[in-house]
Amino acid sequence: MFDIDELKANYPSGLEGFYNTAIIVGKLKYEGEIKEIQNSEFGHFKFLGVCEEE
Repeated sequence: MFDIDELKANYPSGLEGFYNTAIIVGKLKYEGEIKEIQNSEFGHFKFLGVCEEE
């Protein structure tokens, strides 16, 4: 289950921009090779991090 407090702990000063959508995918192993994508067709996507499952 996603814990918003863990995300807040990783970004104690808040995020640097406004985000209108967050996508949380459970049980996904991702090392974060690609951190950010700016694409004229699909827009702007940013990888924020991995939260450990309890």
